Amino acid sequence: MKSLLDILTKEKELIDKLNSHNDAIHMFEERLEWIRGIDVDCLIKEHDINQYEILIENHEYDIREINRELNEVRLEIGKYFKELL
Repeated sequence: MKSLLDILTKEKELIDKLNSHNDAIHMFEERLEWIRGIDVDCLIKEHDINQYEILIENHEYDIREINRELNEVRLEIGKYFKELL
């Protein structure tokens, strides 16, 4: 059985990753808003928009995976405390 410290450390690592991905999405959304505000239509603008949208999708996928792992870790925390009783 893992120690509670190991489990809580894993939870903290996952939360830190989650926050990092959320920060990245926020930054990319701000850049997208700025790019879309440019009053010129060109291929470079469309390319940049597409690239930022792909980056956001990738981070959203990672967030879903991290949330799945986080749920497993939190179940493990619950099992740990049940075993103590």
